[in-house]
Amino acid sequence: MKNLVNNLFLILILIGFIISVYLTYIHYSYNSYFCGVENNCNKVLTSRYSKVFNLPLSFWGAIYFLIITFLFIKRFFNTLFKFLIFLGIFISLTSIYLQFVVIKSICIYCLVIDFILLALPFFLISKCFYQR
Repeated sequence: MKNLVNNLFLILILIGFIISVYLTYIHYSYNSYFCGVENNCNKVLTSRYSKVFNLPLSFWGAIYFLIITFLFIKRFFNTLFKFLIFLGIFISLTSIYLQFVVIKSICIYCLVIDFILLALPFFLISKCFYQR
């Protein structure tokens, strides 16, 4: 059971990292984001809320997922690891609020990352997660 939980955690982190890298690549290649029929990703990912320190949020997302992966692989379940996991809750709730209430457009890629960020804290409360 513990391997299943650990593998699921790594799979979620990998999905989040891949999406973040993809969105960062699209941002810097100046291509349009493809997000289905309505293509609302462009509106969300080019909004004034889409950058922090003049870098796209997707760049920060890729860095976040890399740090979480490193701490997980090295088994550093310390205060930094827990803080970053719970910071993800704040980030995802803020993103969801901005998409639904402020921007009034939905980015499916962003929502997948939001779901991942909301799911990660459940691994912290799983006993299997801490066992080798």
